[in-house]
Amino acid sequence: MKNIIHVTLLLGLLIMCFRWGSDQQDFPNEDREINLTQKREEIAQLATQLIDIKYRSAGRSPETGFDCSGFTSYVLKKNGIEVPAHSLAQLKKGVTQAIENAQVGDLIFFKRPTAKSPFHVAMIYQNINGQIKIIHSTTSQGVVINDLSKSKYWNSKVWLVKDVIKQETSERSNI
Repeated sequence: MKNIIHVTLLLGLLIMCFRWGSDQQDFPNEDREINLTQKREEIAQLATQLIDIKYRSAGRSPETGFDCSGFTSYVLKKNGIEVPAHSLAQLKKGVTQAIENAQVGDLIFFKRPTAKSPFHVAMIYQNINGQIKIIHSTTSQGVVINDLSKSKYWNSKVWLVKDVIKQETSERSNI
């Protein structure tokens, strides 16, 4: 009888150890990466739905129009990522990325050579082998997509890229 109890306890311990070990595998990280990719796709989808919305200084909604930071803030907020509606405040969020590592939904900041702060913020729409497209609200055209490699104006003023999605998403998953 004692042997049956010992064997049962031993089997129970082995099962618990096996389950604990399987919980420690990297599956959650893979799921998080899939969720980040999906989140970035959702951000791009919403952003493209806003193409041709007119520019409006201090604009924060599709009904009234957008300025640059109002556009990025609106799109991210609708996807559960809180960023302020001012480019200088947005600059303080996220993690700086090299431009070649920019991903869909990352914020890209522009400044003039003699300036100390950005004058414009846009969102990475696409990065295929370094060919970067941005989506943003411009004073002349409203919400549009521009190819950085084909725009001497925007390309010459690229300053910083910030990933606000990965940080915000991982902070929420740790709560």
